[in-house]
This record gives sequence, structure tokens and C-alpha cells, in this order.
Amino acid sequence: GLVVPPAPTIIVTTPSEPNRSGAGASTPAPRRSLRSKPRREKAEPAPKAAASSEDTWIRVRADRLDALLDMVGELVIAQAMVTEDPVLYDGRLRDLQNKVSHSAKIARGLQDLSLSLRMVPLKATFQKMGRVVRDTAMRSEKQVELNTSGEDTEVDRKLADIIADPLVHMVRNAVDHGIEPAEERLRVGKAPLGTLLLSARHSGGNVVIELSDDGRGLLREKILAKAQRQGLVAPDARLADQEIFNLIFAPGFSTNETVTDISGRGVGMDVVRSNVEALGGRLEIHSVPGQGTTFTMALPLTLAILDGMIVRLGKQRFVLPLANVIETV
Repeated sequence: GLVVPPAPTIIVTTPSEPNRSGAGASTPAPRRSLRSKPRREKAEPAPKAAASSEDTWIRVRADRLDALLDMVGELVIAQAMVTEDPVLYDGRLRDLQNKVSHSAKIARGLQDLSLSLRMVPLKATFQKMGRVVRDTAMRSEKQVELNTSGEDTEVDRKLADIIADPLVHMVRNAVDHGIEPAEERLRVGKAPLGTLLLSARHSGGNVVIELSDDGRGLLREKILAKAQRQGLVAPDARLADQEIFNLIFAPGFSTNETVTDISGRGVGMDVVRSNVEALGGRLEIHSVPGQGTTFTMALPLTLAILDGMIVRLGKQRFVLPLANVIETV
């Protein structure tokens, strides 16, 4: 037989949940609704709990995250193969086309979401540069201030780790070569405190990182003379300003005559350029004598998945990165 519970059972019923009282009980248990005695003082903190739950973090192993991205990449490729199947373009399969199109949107959304799992802000990387600026300025006996903008710009986690070293070289180079000593700055009417601006932004599928200084700018004649002495340029060669500026990326090139622990060893900017180009990015220089120099790095947002456009030329097929396609005619 069924046993009647000795004590009253408190059952909470909500509109979305059916009543789950014992259907076979011979004596129905008394029901007490919590809504009969509302307690507003305890119900109000609920939004705070919900807000705190939004900030909850969970640590995931990097190899599992990479495996997830690989699987999502294979899913997107498989979905594209189904979408491009010529059978779908039969006029009688309109319903199937709609279903495949809907699943393609879901796969694309899953791809975007999985890629966002790897994205981290550049704030931590930029904060490390503050220490580099202070140390380099102290060694070179200069007064330098670092300002940053766009710290919340997000990039691939692996990319953030890789660009840290090139940024260190660029910051040291800007402080040691670009920013003048306080006495020299005062002579030319500048403030004794030199300024570096490190900024980041998204542009056309890339992340653009700029490092600007208000120093003396690149010394065109000094760079050209040193390149001619090292045999990098013919003595009678006539080069444009941009070509001369690019000489600082030559291996073993340095305008410092004395070797210090900061510069003069001929390593630094060549490493920066090779690392940036290895990531599929580009590095540009803009300099104005007496006003300063700006180094611009353009890097892909992620190294995990790249969209491409298939182009056929004769009997050959090529895949062009979609981020590099400006216009299709």
C-alpha cells in the first residue's frame, strides 16, 4: 500500500512547471504556495546574482580549444561542399536549398563564435611596453612618456603572444633612436618630455598597430651614408625617401656607431619585419624630419581560419585570401 507522508509537503508551482504532487496518494498533502507570502527583500537581489553570473570565467585547455577550432573549420568546409553541390540547383529542390542555406548560416555563426573564444584584448601586451619604455629611457637618460589607445582591440591569442617581441624592439628603437635628449628637445622648442603613442584598431579584416614618436624622425642622409659604407647601396644610387627608410630593416644594419645593451648590434628591426611578414602582415614607415616617426603594423585578426576566393585561370585554380580582395569585377 501507499504510505501517506507524515508531514505536510511544500510544493512550489510555477506557470512553466506542472504540478508534480504524488498522483497515487490516498490523502492529498496540503499545498502551500510561496506566492501567498511574497518576500520582496529577498527577491530583489536576484538581478545582482544574474549580473555576477555573466562575469563567470572557466579555464579551458588550449589544445582542446585548438581541436574545437579544427573541427569547426572542417565543418565549415564540409558545409561549403554541400552548398556548392550542383544537385541543389535543381529547380525541384527548393525546400532542400532553404534547409541547406539555413544550416550554412548556423555553421558560419558557430565559426564566428569559436573564433571569438581565442580572441584576447591587447591591454596586457600594451601594459608590458610601459615597463620597456621606462627601462630604456632610464638607460639612455631620456624623459619619455607612453600613451596607449585601443587597448580593448581584440586579436587572436597566439597572435598576441607572437607580436610581443617585435613590439619590444620597436619601442626600444623609438626611445633610443627617435626621442632626443631633453637638452636637444629644448633647443628645438620641444617639451623635454618625449611622447610615444601606441595604438591599435581594426581595419578591413586586419588589426592595425601603430607606434608613433615625436622625436627627430629618421635621418635620411645618415641612413644612406651608413648603407653605402656597408655596401647595401651603390655610391651613385638615387633612392626615394621610402626606399631609404626601408634600409633600416636590412640584416645587420644600425646607425649607432657604438654598441650598447640597447642598440648598435644590428639586430632588431630586421627581426621585427621578418616576424611580421611571417604572420602574413606588413610593416610600413612614415617619418617627418624633426617631427617624428610612425611605424604601422597590419596583421590578420586570426591565424586559425582564413576565408578565400577560388579563381580559375585556364586549367589551374587558385585561392586568394578574401581579406586581400578589394574588388571583384
